Amino acid sequence: MRIKKLPLWKKNLYAVWITQFLSIMGFAFCVPVLPYYIQELGITDPDTIKLYTGLISFLPAITLGIMAPIWGAIADRFGKKPMLARALFFAMLILLGLGFVQNANQILIIRFVQGLLTGTVAASYSLVAAGTPDDRMSFALGLLASSIFIGNSTGLALGGLVADLVGYRSSFFIGSLMMLGGFIFVLIAVKEIKSKKIDSIKSTKIKGIRNRMNGLRQFIPVAAAILPMIFMIRVTRTLSDPYIPIYIQEIRNTMEGSASISGIIRAVASIATALAGIFIVRLGDRYNKYKLSAILLCIGAVASIPLFITDNIVIFTALNFMVFLAIGGVDPIMSSQASIMVTSEKRGVLFGLITMVGSFGWAVSPLLGSYISIKYSTQSIFVAFSVLMLLGAVLSLVIDASLVRRMAKKEIEI
Repeated sequence: MRIKKLPLWKKNLYAVWITQFLSIMGFAFCVPVLPYYIQELGITDPDTIKLYTGLISFLPAITLGIMAPIWGAIADRFGKKPMLARALFFAMLILLGLGFVQNANQILIIRFVQGLLTGTVAASYSLVAAGTPDDRMSFALGLLASSIFIGNSTGLALGGLVADLVGYRSSFFIGSLMMLGGFIFVLIAVKEIKSKKIDSIKSTKIKGIRNRMNGLRQFIPVAAAILPMIFMIRVTRTLSDPYIPIYIQEIRNTMEGSASISGIIRAVASIATALAGIFIVRLGDRYNKYKLSAILLCIGAVASIPLFITDNIVIFTALNFMVFLAIGGVDPIMSSQASIMVTSEKRGVLFGLITMVGSFGWAVSPLLGSYISIKYSTQSIFVAFSVLMLLGAVLSLVIDASLVRRMAKKEIEI
């Protein structure tokens, strides 16, 4: 009875939370075992394994980045619920296809196509942001982020264990079934929130270059104030993740059982990120988002320094938890800042742009990781991890100072 009394934006938030939990769990259940899967398919040279690991992360990131603004614009015109359903449906097919591959190059092709046709996170964020009041935006996007990381942690923990028990190939079929569950749930439980402004524009059929230019002009301050931070956050947050399975394999000198251990380590990091999304992100509704992000990134940078010097798996896991507890809230804090800078009917395009820039960061990250791990060592990635967090903190403060100066200048002119 209480659920019926909730406002529509909250009903959608909780429904999309469940949908994202299922979809992210589906990906996390099987995709992280890909570094082991390619070895089973015949890639055995250590440097080649690292190269393929980088490409596996790079290809979907770059194609997702290209397509995200296009899907976002389509979502603003035809509805955000259909775009979420579309992303889940194709994600189901992608995971099913990965279960049938016969060589590592086929994995690369499917991962390339994945970025073109999926994108559940951007679709979910734009749907939730479209109907959420501005003063509850950090709460809503933070809670949604928690579904992503709780789903990720659950999938990672269970996926590694299942992969070691029944084989890597079977994991993709199970993940595909989870995607199917998410697809069905979004059709049943999620409701489209229509903007009155959109309806008005459609009814009067206002068109022309002037209106388009006004819409484009709305994104200029967002591009300057938010997108550089989103890019830096995504590069930083995803730098070490693809190489944790390889790092664990190197420490243990065996692939057997490493999927379970690396899955648990990454699951613990996702739990930390989920906790940050639930609790720390709420501070973004009360304090300066840029300064808060800088503080969190500095804490993460300090906590990550020992990752380079330890080869104890338990200590590594605990330190990694602390790092992601600190930095896990930065992404949704910046996304909420972006959301309140544009009108609700433009948030599909907004999250398309955020996904595009974030995906380019996600694309740069594994290439940088491949270079560092091949030229130096896998552990050297954690040094770069710490440095990037410090650079992100500096960038956040620079953007904040620039905005303060700009606002002060406008007041003087008035």
